[in-house]
Amino acid sequence: NTTTSARDLVRYYDMLLSGGGGLPPAQANIIVNNLAQSTANGIDGYPQRFGIPDGLYGEPVAVKQGWMCCWNGPNWMHLSTGIVGPERRYLMVVYSLQPADDATARATITQAVKTTFPGGKI
Repeated sequence: NTTTSARDLVRYYDMLLSGGGGLPPAQANIIVNNLAQSTANGIDGYPQRFGIPDGLYGEPVAVKQGWMCCWNGPNWMHLSTGIVGPERRYLMVVYSLQPADDATARATITQAVKTTFPGGKI
């Protein structure tokens, strides 16, 4: 039984950007550029702007969102992870696990980012 921590995800992004993970810069840029083009809704229709994108609306972001319902009961888990700021300066990972409906859980993770970074900028 293994779990991925926020630290693991930050390390992944750091190694992706630095080349420390073994991926050539041109291929890493393809991944990051795709993350920077995330859409408001996923192909399945699920909203994708929660957390980092809506919380840091004044910054360029490249994000990967994640969610899962009913983890250990009626709990919604949301992850908002990515690269933030000009020149890909910051790495951010935000987790949320909440016994609430999906809209409330998305609002909670977004509010956590907005509370930490008022004004939508780092």
